[in-house]
Amino acid sequence: MINFLKSLSRLEKIIFIFFIILLISFIIFIQIILTSLEENTKLKTRVYARFISSALNEDNDQSTEIIFDEIISKIDFPVLITDGDDIPVSWRNINIGDESITYSSLKKGENIHIIRKFNTIKKRLAKSNTPVEIYDPISGEVIERIYFGYPREVFIMRYVPLFEILVMLILSILGFIGIKIIKENENNKLWMGLAREMAHQIGTPTIALMGWIEIIEENQGKLTEIKDIEFMKEDVNKLKIIANRFNKIGRTQRLICLDLNKEVDKVVRYFNERSPKRGKGYSIKIDKNENIKSKIDPELFSWAIENMIKNSIDAISQNGNKIKIDMFKVKNRSVIEIFDNGRGINMRIIDNIFQPGFSTKKYGWGLGLTLTKRIIKDYFSGKIFVKNTKKGKGSTFRIDLPYCEV
Repeated sequence: MINFLKSLSRLEKIIFIFFIILLISFIIFIQIILTSLEENTKLKTRVYARFISSALNEDNDQSTEIIFDEIISKIDFPVLITDGDDIPVSWRNINIGDESITYSSLKKGENIHIIRKFNTIKKRLAKSNTPVEIYDPISGEVIERIYFGYPREVFIMRYVPLFEILVMLILSILGFIGIKIIKENENNKLWMGLAREMAHQIGTPTIALMGWIEIIEENQGKLTEIKDIEFMKEDVNKLKIIANRFNKIGRTQRLICLDLNKEVDKVVRYFNERSPKRGKGYSIKIDKNENIKSKIDPELFSWAIENMIKNSIDAISQNGNKIKIDMFKVKNRSVIEIFDNGRGINMRIIDNIFQPGFSTKKYGWGLGLTLTKRIIKDYFSGKIFVKNTKKGKGSTFRIDLPYCEV
């Protein structure tokens, strides 16, 4: 059972626990109803027994007739009344297969097969409930016995928990199948997005390298300036970084306690250097805190921050031009908040922005925020969420990581 629970995802565990709690609640509820019905049946029987005892002591023949006609006929559960010698006098809701059987014929010992059937019924009823005995007030002898069972609903309801278990099992299986289908769809979107994202990221340095090759060919195998070699090295190194990033996805990472200020600053400098100098550019500012540290993989961390900044740049492309990164410590957590004054996020889609394949951009892959969440949550044991957003006023994303000491 423990191994089974370990193999489930968080969502599957929640569904499994929910169904177990629901099942236990139903069983308890049914048990309460069954107990109530059983107690009600016993109470009715005792009341009938008292009334019978009182009536029989007053006027045996007339009272007995009234009891049988007016009381026994109204009973909704199996009941069998016998005399002191345990011979059936009257019965209700008991199928004996012969309506012509009378008390006098049974007392005479006629219809042996019917007597045997009554004996079997008496044993069964006595197993369910102890017979109520009515005594003669003078002699103290048993003059009547009342054998009784439970209403048909009680027996039906005893099988309800089994039916519930079956229904819950079917629903659980359907639920797990549904989750599996959803996971497969997400994985398909994730792999498709990864392929597109890799092609997109490799495209930029590849085009640059092809440009350098053309320049070399035009200059008969020579570069015009020595510093061009450094630019080529940067492009080659960028390809290496991209390959390493994708190679690390799905693998166990060796995390290092690093200063987040320095790591974020590297990414910000890269973007600020390439910010458009004319027209609607952008500026990224950092509010640093020297005590912000966490155990990370620097390549994956820079990838996550790059994705967040790109997301902010896309948001401000029409409505704003400012991106601010606040970094601070809260107790034992290192916090990074990325604010932009862009278009904001529609509240109707805010729950979907981290889902694979979801994008508001016409040609977006819908993978940037998904990868970022996976890096922050699965690899760095952190959290990422939208702290606040307002249409036309911008958004603030918050990254929360465990603090570490070097």
